[in-house]
Amino acid sequence: MNASSAAVLVADIGSTALKAALVTGSGQCVRKRSVPAPGGPSVATQDAEAVWERTADLLSDVAHGWTAPISAVVVIGQGDGLWRIDRDGAGATAYQWNSVAGADAVNRWEADGTVDDQYRRTGTVLWPGTSAALWHHLRQVDAPAARETRWVVTAPDWITYRLTGEVTTDVTNASIPFLDPRTRAYDPGSFERLGCPELAERVPEPREPGSYVAGVRPEVAERLGIRPGTPVHLGCVDVVAQAIGSGAQSAGDAVAVLGTTTAVTPLTRDPAPAGDPVGATVAWIEPGLHLRVLGSSSGGAVLDWFLETHGYLGEHRFEEFWEDVDRSDSDTEIVLPFLYGERVPFLAPSATGLVAGLTPLTRRSDLARAQAEGITMALRHCLESSGQVDTLVLTGGGSANARWCQLVADVVGRDVLVDSDPTMGLRGAASLAPGFEYLRSRAGAVRAVSPSPAAEALDARYHRYRAIIDALLPLWKETR
Repeated sequence: MNASSAAVLVADIGSTALKAALVTGSGQCVRKRSVPAPGGPSVATQDAEAVWERTADLLSDVAHGWTAPISAVVVIGQGDGLWRIDRDGAGATAYQWNSVAGADAVNRWEADGTVDDQYRRTGTVLWPGTSAALWHHLRQVDAPAARETRWVVTAPDWITYRLTGEVTTDVTNASIPFLDPRTRAYDPGSFERLGCPELAERVPEPREPGSYVAGVRPEVAERLGIRPGTPVHLGCVDVVAQAIGSGAQSAGDAVAVLGTTTAVTPLTRDPAPAGDPVGATVAWIEPGLHLRVLGSSSGGAVLDWFLETHGYLGEHRFEEFWEDVDRSDSDTEIVLPFLYGERVPFLAPSATGLVAGLTPLTRRSDLARAQAEGITMALRHCLESSGQVDTLVLTGGGSANARWCQLVADVVGRDVLVDSDPTMGLRGAASLAPGFEYLRSRAGAVRAVSPSPAAEALDARYHRYRAIIDALLPLWKETR
């Protein structure tokens, strides 16, 4: 079959939204649809069955009536967390990556040196939203539920299971926290070191992205409106799909994401850089390279909280917010955006948000400016911990906003390439289907944004931001 006349059906299981699209052989995303994820990004748990039902409806909406061939189905999405399949095959309540429920385990691991030891082995700093930490929490609060858990997977794995009936995972989704990035297989000692040896029998063996899983089950295919047995191929974690779609190929290529979380993801040959433990290492689609993921807990979820609690409502709430950002002429207020604790570029599960510099003259517009800057400064902090970055591509929902792109260039103090194509990750996912590999070359329109004269003042504010963090970090470390 000629790939150019066919399409790949892609699902993206995000924290904020569920997305689906048909990606044609020409790289076009057609019939793209998006719906809110059950619960939303501010909720650290999700109903796995509700996520499946909403995803199935979304895929049906996209696929029904499509007359050209659908060559494959690929699922990508949020990584980490604890998505469970019970012994009866049903989905249980899932913990998302931003849950702080596993904070007690992380605090113990940090105190006894396990965090440092695990980082040297895997390149990943443990945080409360990893499966190992959340498993400790589950055993403590609901031991019967832990015993009834047959499989521990990620969000994309869960949807792939519902499509095919097969429990599987790929090396990118399996990377955190047990994978040895050098062998692309689980490090058996990790399960023992992290105090959850029983998970070794509850995690599926990782396979390569793009591997064939099975055909779509007949009853599911009928619901979706596609051919029974349509091949399902393993996807990857969403940040990998975005990097693929950006055209990243070599060490030093990096993507900065303005999404539910702010993240910097550079390609590197070193899975565990020397120095203080920071970030996570995810297997790349080809051996020999690794994707370093420095994802702050700050981002769109924090901005959504600010908008809701400060009266920015309705369909024009973002425009109103950015108008206030532009209106502010104060440089006094500094926001630390750590509503969900922090994991990168420093590990502090007990970190909290903070507004410094409040005075009687502070107005809502000044808080808006400080909030936008605080999220962006968290991105710069991640970038400074990323090692060598030669090319920086900015993407994610926030990259569609020209004001925010300029703020990023000003805060990081360097040129950034902006690819605001919201289908970047979907195209990257489709390229994993056999015959569609050529879609990995950059297809989106990219524009360069350079720092403006405002960069100098923002650099001074950034150093105040870092000084406040340094002062508070010992207090956060003592807080359990």
